[in-house]
Amino acid sequence: MLRSQYRKELKLINVSKKSGAGRGEVYVPKLWCFNELRFLDDGETQRECTSTMDPLEEMSKKLTYNKSFLNFGFSFIVNNGMQMPQCVICKKTLANESMKPFKLNEHLTNVHPELANKDLAYFKIKDHQLKWSRLDHGTGVLFQPSSIFKAPYRISLLIAKQKMPHTIGEKLVKPCMVEAARLFLDQNCDNKLNQISLSDNTVKQRIDDMLQDIKSQVIEKIKLSPFFAIQLDETTDVAHLPQLLVYARFISENQVEEEFFFCSPLITTTNAEDIMNIVSNFFEEEKLLWAKLVGVCMYGAPSMLSSKSGFMTLVKTKNPDIIITHCLIHREALASKTLPASFKDTLKIVIRIVNHIKGGALNTRLFCRFCQNMDSAHQNLLFCTSVCWLSKGNVLARVFELFDELQIFLAGQGKKTEQLLNDIQGPFKCSLAHLADVFEALNGLNQQLQGPDTTIMMHTDAIKAFLDKLALWKRKVERGNVASFQCMNEVIREKRLVEELQQEIKEHLIILQEEFEQYFLELINNTAAKEEFQEQQQFNSSNCCVKMFSAFPKTSKFALKVLIPFSSTYLCESGFLTLLVIKSKARNRLNAEADM
Repeated sequence: MLRSQYRKELKLINVSKKSGAGRGEVYVPKLWCFNELRFLDDGETQRECTSTMDPLEEMSKKLTYNKSFLNFGFSFIVNNGMQMPQCVICKKTLANESMKPFKLNEHLTNVHPELANKDLAYFKIKDHQLKWSRLDHGTGVLFQPSSIFKAPYRISLLIAKQKMPHTIGEKLVKPCMVEAARLFLDQNCDNKLNQISLSDNTVKQRIDDMLQDIKSQVIEKIKLSPFFAIQLDETTDVAHLPQLLVYARFISENQVEEEFFFCSPLITTTNAEDIMNIVSNFFEEEKLLWAKLVGVCMYGAPSMLSSKSGFMTLVKTKNPDIIITHCLIHREALASKTLPASFKDTLKIVIRIVNHIKGGALNTRLFCRFCQNMDSAHQNLLFCTSVCWLSKGNVLARVFELFDELQIFLAGQGKKTEQLLNDIQGPFKCSLAHLADVFEALNGLNQQLQGPDTTIMMHTDAIKAFLDKLALWKRKVERGNVASFQCMNEVIREKRLVEELQQEIKEHLIILQEEFEQYFLELINNTAAKEEFQEQQQFNSSNCCVKMFSAFPKTSKFALKVLIPFSSTYLCESGFLTLLVIKSKARNRLNAEADM
């Protein structure tokens, strides 16, 4: 009886030592006469030597983790030297005996049936999040993420939102926090703040982690949406590397959402095939269906809209029902370019005056000082750029407001500005006033077409309203009435409009009307969608259609296929401005997708 009890106690001691327990954790025998029975050790040692199996293996055969188990949503933890499978979704730990594919798959299908079809990339993200929530990656002890782990993510998010360099965390943010803690708090807080890691690599890694998390959420929402639309455009960054920006619009939780889709560099050429390869590869990697894509909005470059080999043609091979839209803002800018010969000359003179003053540092300072002494509303002129949509209108308005100051300033410079001074005499001011009025209206239309959450029907209403305005202006000018033109009315006042100028203004308005009708022909003639919902004007709201989808599925589906596609590349243009700030000359090697 004593011999068998001694054997059990001795076996428990050996098992405890083999498991790697410390001195204080080795099993203490409970048998009161254990030490007196030590003379039995020789017999027990001989008995143990006859067995070749480890005591731990005698108790149970250990199973080891395989990387393929992550396909079922399982990682592992180590507990008492034994690997235990742990679910990356619910964080539940199973026994070592469950380290088998069919048992792990059974847990996934029974406990998380909605995630049974998820790919490996989804579980990798969950596994990464689970590892960061562990106190010790080698143990199974879990805890809520402490402030020391949350702080780098929060601070990195603020750095990314402000588009600041990643090095600012360690060079400025952390020293400021430590210095403030020394002044207002105790020494312990100072020591805690020093534990926060904000190196440039850490900040970059945190931003990349957040990118993967947000990206997976957006992709998941798009997969659940009945259909979605994209807008895309490309630009060249400061490192002379073309960047393709893509934004998506989709339905999520009974509302229409717009999100950044992805940003990818074009390493070599920027033709339609290169763009199509990038978009197609992204769809394949994320397992997105071309059949759900209902609209693509693009800029008017030949590589995009060419009927033979453009991106539009390549997209149609994937899904012939996709609605292709040429950016309405770009069309408006093209339609407003055409001018009669006399007004072209006026615009050229304005640009020459601006370049003469703004092109030299001395003239810029002198004109600024002169305007200050004259108590003028403005002290500087504006450069005219063909890239900026609102540039011409702003330049013409500023020159008209400072016209008197410009005449005096140019007259004071002597012979070198004599030609410019002669050019702005006579009817020039009337022509300038007309251009300022018309381009102010064009800028107003351009701003109406800008902004997020816009639809083709909203833009169609704005275009039609502008065309009606042009027709009204033309009728008024024919009668010699310029009351609708603020600047022109200020110049003429009580005088009668000169017949030659009247014909030029009328010609300009006719040209504008023809150009807009040419560029927006399908919007003017196609009123089927609007007539369909004429009695229910609330259908102009995309979110309203989404909410009514269950009650009126056919009607709502038809409406959403018209409202979901983008009508402009405004989000891409906004993204280009963000890219310009993020990827500067000092950060020209940065992969800007995560920071955007």
